[in-house]
Amino acid sequence: MRAVWILPLLGSLIAGFEFFNSLISATSAPQQAAGAAMAMCWAVLPYVFARAAEGLSQAQAPSPMLPATRETKG
Repeated sequence: MRAVWILPLLGSLIAGFEFFNSLISATSAPQQAAGAAMAMCWAVLPYVFARAAEGLSQAQAPSPMLPATRETKG
């Protein structure tokens, strides 16, 4: 599951580049806001994907806290 967390790391690096690039090249506040929103997408979407993949892998694994019970017919 560690390999999935490479995506948010790369996404945060791309987001930082996108954010500073949009601040430097923007000529108005709306352009800066749009660049910041795009940078947030680069950071947030890979994180959400990694959390969902981690959650799915944990949901499929059996829980050691719940012992297997057998119903006996008597």
